[in-house]
Amino acid sequence: MPMDHSLPKEEVEKFTQDFRVVLDTIAVFCPNVLYIPGNHDHTEFYPEMEDKVTVFKPNGVPMNIHNKIVKLRSDLYIVGYGGSIPVYKDGEQFWLSYPLLTEEEFTKEASLLLDPISNPENTILRPNDSVIVMVHNGPEGSS
Repeated sequence: MPMDHSLPKEEVEKFTQDFRVVLDTIAVFCPNVLYIPGNHDHTEFYPEMEDKVTVFKPNGVPMNIHNKIVKLRSDLYIVGYGGSIPVYKDGEQFWLSYPLLTEEEFTKEASLLLDPISNPENTILRPNDSVIVMVHNGPEGSS
C-alpha cells in the first residue's frame, strides 16, 4: 500500500509527537539513540545533506542520522541513509519509493553521501578506521 505523504498538518504533528515519545522512552534506557527515517516517515524527517562530518556528542538527545556521517569515536564512524526505492512483487510495483522517486535518484544521493568515505583521497577517514553503514532500504531480494 503506497504511503500518502501529503497528510494534513495535524496528522503530521500527531505522528511527530508520538515518534518523539517513542524516542524519548528509548533514550531513558540508552541515552545515545541514533535513528534513520523509513519510507513511511514524513518529509520533515529527511534533513538536507550536511557538508561536514557530524561529531557525535553523547547528550541524551536522539539524533536523526539520515544523510550524515557521524564520528562515534576517533576510529569509528556511522553513515545513515533512510527511505527506500520502489518495491516490486511479481513484476508489479508493490510499494512506492520515498523520499526519492527512482532507484537512480536514490543511488545518486547515496553516492554523494558515501563519496567522502569511499574516495581514497578523503580527508575524513584514516586507513584503519571502521565505518558502520545504517540504511532503511534492504539489499535487493530481501524481504
